[in-house]
Amino acid sequence: MKKIYLIFGIIFFALSAFAVNVKVLDYDPLPAKAGEYVDVFLSVENNQEATTKNIQIELIPKDSLRLSFGQEAVKDLGLIFGNKSSVVKYRLEVTADAVDGENFFEVLVKEQDERDTSFDLSIDVENKLPNIELGSVDSEPQKLLPDTDDVKLLITILNIGDGLAENLKTTLELPNELEFADSFSNQGLIGNLQSNSSKEISFLINIPKGTKAGNYKAKLIAEYTLENSSNGSFVEKELLFDISIKPVPKIDIISIQTTPQILSAGDRGAKLKLVLQNNGEADAESVRVKIFQKSEHPFEFEKTFDFVAPRLSPGETGEATLEFRVEDTANIQKYLLDLEIRSFVDDEVLLEEKVVELNVINARQESPNFFLLFGGALIIVLIVAILYWRRISKASTIKSKK
Repeated sequence: MKKIYLIFGIIFFALSAFAVNVKVLDYDPLPAKAGEYVDVFLSVENNQEATTKNIQIELIPKDSLRLSFGQEAVKDLGLIFGNKSSVVKYRLEVTADAVDGENFFEVLVKEQDERDTSFDLSIDVENKLPNIELGSVDSEPQKLLPDTDDVKLLITILNIGDGLAENLKTTLELPNELEFADSFSNQGLIGNLQSNSSKEISFLINIPKGTKAGNYKAKLIAEYTLENSSNGSFVEKELLFDISIKPVPKIDIISIQTTPQILSAGDRGAKLKLVLQNNGEADAESVRVKIFQKSEHPFEFEKTFDFVAPRLSPGETGEATLEFRVEDTANIQKYLLDLEIRSFVDDEVLLEEKVVELNVINARQESPNFFLLFGGALIIVLIVAILYWRRISKASTIKSKK
């Protein structure tokens, strides 16, 4: 007998817990119109004999339904007598991009001291309005890398609705890490866009040097008026998309050495040794260094480039050595030489420009052999001059005696 009472009690509790039901009683207009307001009447029913405790309901919008301005989501109904119902009115806004057909919302019923019960409800929406969406988003070049200017973003705008979008214009908002190529390139004017048609717009952006790899959120704001709109007010829609920046290597020169350490005018067989390190986010392939000779510089390189490594992964180092001579007439000063580091990533050529400093400390120093030869020649000339002078003197003396 106790088991029977227990089972009966469980069934009674379950029935009482779900005794309150909510359904859509009516709505006006029917069907609801996209871009307009709709009054929704809900019937909150007590399907049991006993009176409920205090009832509170909350409407939670979903899909393209919104509570109208000033409309409270929570309503207190108080007690509902047995087998009676209470009617509640909500005023909802149907957005212009609502789907044609069922649009859902949720109603949460809260009975005092009882657990909450949720109901999924819907109304039928008729949408004869334009619906602006993003199509494809492409770029030129296709692979976006840091330190790239004048990247062209090609964005296809779709009207998948049933109406004409008039005076359609777009504004692109970029994340802080990216920038526009000029102050006017964030606007895209389309004009009228028919139902089930598309148009392509383009924007020019720059990807600054040092931009980290990753997906960056961009926002395209589309503004348009509805066909035959009496007040000419704009409909605004935000369209989000990602701009993907690929990882790249970043080659830095971490050490510069010359042999000899102190350069002098007239040096032959001098060497410039560079130690390079990949401080980027991707492997650098086929890394080489090229130095640019200038006529105003007193250096002549045996070859202007050197191969560093077939691959430098992030954190790895490599070396390049360039042999050169210093002209005899080199001035004692510092010289800045332009240098280019060339590498590949995913078949893309990366060029990084650097500057290295070479310092000529001493003027040309003549070799000791030169001074020995010069001194020896000078002594011989003096000896010849002395012998010649003695011979002349002796001849003069003989003539005088005669």
